[in-house]
Amino acid sequence: MTEIEGLNANNLEALARDEEEAALAAEVLEALEAQEVVNKAVFIGHTRFSVHSPQSGAWVASNGSKMTEAEYLEHLFSDERMEPRADVFFNYTLPMLALAAKGNYAYKHIVSYSDILPAKYQAQMEAAAERFPFLVLDKISTGGSGLNVAKTARALMAEQGLPLTSVFGSMRLDDDDILSADYFEQMAQYLTEAHVGYVVSLARGITALYEGGQFYYARDAVYPLHSKGHLSICQYDAAGNLLTPVGSSHNRSDRVNPVILDSRKFSHIWVRSVTQDTALYQLEQGRDGQLKRIYQDMESYPALSEMWEDAFPQVAGHMHTYKPEV
Repeated sequence: MTEIEGLNANNLEALARDEEEAALAAEVLEALEAQEVVNKAVFIGHTRFSVHSPQSGAWVASNGSKMTEAEYLEHLFSDERMEPRADVFFNYTLPMLALAAKGNYAYKHIVSYSDILPAKYQAQMEAAAERFPFLVLDKISTGGSGLNVAKTARALMAEQGLPLTSVFGSMRLDDDDILSADYFEQMAQYLTEAHVGYVVSLARGITALYEGGQFYYARDAVYPLHSKGHLSICQYDAAGNLLTPVGSSHNRSDRVNPVILDSRKFSHIWVRSVTQDTALYQLEQGRDGQLKRIYQDMESYPALSEMWEDAFPQVAGHMHTYKPEV
């Protein structure tokens, strides 16, 4: 073999090694990508957006203690009540959920709403579903049951090519509250088989009064077992049986389930308003009386002093620590 022929042979050998290494690297990358898919944390959220539920004992507006059926329906869909809620939900709640879901997560969020919801809010809902692909719209008739949350989570696993026995987090969120940009990151660490049947309460948040498109009198609130992002850790076993915490109200879930309580970081904004259901206890006091009661409750928490902007970038520029001029 000549020297030139030897060089060519060596070059061919080197090229073959390079190609073999490239093929091996491609296989490793493909395996890693497949592993990333398998390891996705699965979350399913549920929000009831002003669902018409007459005679429901869960809410002051509907339990008959303050309003007749006709008064309840008028209150439920009044612009005074709906406009601030819709503003918070479409301009803050959903965009923040989109930020939180940017990661290795499989996530869907069911929004249940009444088929008699005023048309302008139904149109906003449909536009939001176009903008945020994780939304699952659930239009229900009066007294209807709506979508099954756990079954929707199982369908999401199938859609994503995940094992149907994947542990998943089932999260509830009111339509006028907001979760942090790292909510799913904070919760993902607890989605393990050892924690199936547990409830997780990320107890630290910001509470603020919502008035005229701004958030006022912001306070640093640690409130265990609140409803904002209250998470149940669930799993379907190999036989298709659902393993889940025992059902209960969020503020009594520790009576029937083990609870993980984590207050290390901000996880939510607890929005206050005089049009909320809880404020109806003070209906006879008028707006000034309701505001006074809200402020008194908020003052049980310390003033907001720590940096919070990274947790709630969508709210930056709209959050204030002083009271509004009303």
